[in-house]
Amino acid sequence: MMTNYFFNEIFNNISESISVLDEKEQTLFVNSAFLNFTGYSQKEIVENNKNLLSFTKQNYPNKYLKIKKILKEKKLWEGNLWCENVKSNKLLPVSCKYSLIENRGKTYILEIFIGIADIHQYKKHIKFLKYYNEFLSVPNKNFLQKKIKNETKSKEKFSLILIVLNNLKIINDTYGRHIGNRFLQNFSNNLELIIQKNNGLIFYLEGNQFIIFLHTIKKEKIISLMDNISSELISKSITIENNDIPIDAYCSCYIVNFPEDYLSILHKLYIAIEVAKKEKNKNLIFYESKYKDQIFTRFKIETLIKDAIKNHKFILYYQPRVNFANKIESVEALIRIVSDDGSLLSPKIFIPVAEESDLINKIGDWVFNQIIEDSRYITTKSGQNIRFSFNVSASQFLESDFLHKLKNIFKFSQDFPSLFEIEITEWALMKDTKNSIKKMFQLKELGFDLIIDDFGTGYSSLAYLKEFPVNFLKIDKSFTDGIPNEPKTVSIIKSIIYLAKQLNLKITAEGVEHVEQFNWFKENQCDEIQGYYFSKPVHKDELIKLLKIYNKPSENKKYIKWEEKFSTGISTFDSHHMIILNILNTIYEKIHDEGVIEKADMRQFLDMLFRYIDIHFKEEERYLQQHNVPNLKQHINEHNEFKNKLKYLKKSFEEGKGNLDYELFVILKKWFKEHILKYDKSYFDDIND
Repeated sequence: MMTNYFFNEIFNNISESISVLDEKEQTLFVNSAFLNFTGYSQKEIVENNKNLLSFTKQNYPNKYLKIKKILKEKKLWEGNLWCENVKSNKLLPVSCKYSLIENRGKTYILEIFIGIADIHQYKKHIKFLKYYNEFLSVPNKNFLQKKIKNETKSKEKFSLILIVLNNLKIINDTYGRHIGNRFLQNFSNNLELIIQKNNGLIFYLEGNQFIIFLHTIKKEKIISLMDNISSELISKSITIENNDIPIDAYCSCYIVNFPEDYLSILHKLYIAIEVAKKEKNKNLIFYESKYKDQIFTRFKIETLIKDAIKNHKFILYYQPRVNFANKIESVEALIRIVSDDGSLLSPKIFIPVAEESDLINKIGDWVFNQIIEDSRYITTKSGQNIRFSFNVSASQFLESDFLHKLKNIFKFSQDFPSLFEIEITEWALMKDTKNSIKKMFQLKELGFDLIIDDFGTGYSSLAYLKEFPVNFLKIDKSFTDGIPNEPKTVSIIKSIIYLAKQLNLKITAEGVEHVEQFNWFKENQCDEIQGYYFSKPVHKDELIKLLKIYNKPSENKKYIKWEEKFSTGISTFDSHHMIILNILNTIYEKIHDEGVIEKADMRQFLDMLFRYIDIHFKEEERYLQQHNVPNLKQHINEHNEFKNKLKYLKKSFEEGKGNLDYELFVILKKWFKEHILKYDKSYFDDIND
């Protein structure tokens, strides 16, 4: 039977210093190695409770607290400490290990340490830890920083490749961190083998990031190496405990042609990685200066969006959707950001950033509430019942609480039944077709009409179109741009229109800007057009004026009325003339019936008039030029004279010349009828003949 004496002899013959402490950290036992290393006597230890942990607590309290915390959580702590030798009055470095041991309901602390006798060797070990990652046994970012500094001092040219393992977090979450660590080790070992063959160096930055250092700036050599890494490593899987785990990585490269500091170089590598992630480009992305500008611009835009959300700087503008009887039947709500200088930021600029930064849903919630408020205002002020459409992003549409949110917000608009339309892109619908169809029917039940936006832009929704409970298809502007001169585009749109008619769907053509486009869509039985040809997106107050002009032309006989004798025989130009005449009549009504018109209102009406006249004159002059009409110069002069009279009229309003305003306006109306309409009629009669 082994006695306590026997165990004491064993412990006293072990070269490591050992002490046993109770749960109150009182020393119960030390071996001979402990006494020799510390210089304490057995009596001093018993009377003064000498042990390494108590020494650390007294002299390095932060280290002590860290040891206790880890010991409590993991029952084990290993690391390096300083230990006092009382005989030499020196601090000596030791490698120490603490363990918690349970025995018969009591807890003990086992303290084992060994001195690092050669302080030079200890410093060497510390230096190793500073410049190398022990876990992967490769140089770390401190070593990389030093390497870059030395290379730039010697004016050597080199290049760096950053590799980011994009799926490491998913691996940790799915299989556990121990598998993730082995995956990281396996990848590091294999990458190092490839790099060594190509005279490069591998560094471990942190987390999921590695750096490759190359003594070359030739792109073809860098690309060749990257091809090897891709084919031998990245394109394959790593097998760990019978799990085949794929490698998902993004890679960027920066060629250092002139001295630069470590942080600047790293920043450029990260910028290129962000570009790769954004574009989902798994090839090697070389840093370009334009990428920095793009990232900076994106940051500025994201800051603007956050500021707009916080300080209510959004505003809705509305673009009319017009049928071929020149009536506004619906409008699309388009969001803008009002900058501090009063300018408007287009959604083309900030919506993509909002979608990438998860701010789009907050913007969407604001739109839902604002369009209700605006629709009430516009409907009441204009006396017109039109439909209001708004766009829903893919992330909004796929939200689990999307329907619940809409139901709660739009319940306040029940006094305007079937007033709202939701525009959804093909891409959003095709992400989960089964769920999309279910949601669309639920939206219909809530009272919304549905529009497929950007139809035909590359997502295969044709097979599901008969199942989608939609009302409108919107032909994307990219197709409209090809009308009527691109035969393939013409064929595609004709097919879409035919398909829509067979399914009892209506068609809206987006981005209509020219008379040829307008005429083509009219001839091919499109239902509506939307675009700058009739109106840009406008503020709600300007929309009210447009609705009064388009949808409620005056019937009072005292105004100049459109007569058939003014017809040019071309419906587009006749429509322009009617609109211009209606705007003139509206202004006349304001002056004649209400006396003095507000300057702000007059400025809006005149701006509207200028815009339509400019569109019309340019389209008409281009058309006449194509047909080589005689005396075209005289016709253009008539247009310019009319525009000059308008400018003079606007100036007189701004200067407050009330009587002159009215007189000028009467002259202007008469001149429009007797000159512009007369000349237009005669010229187009000649062309038609």
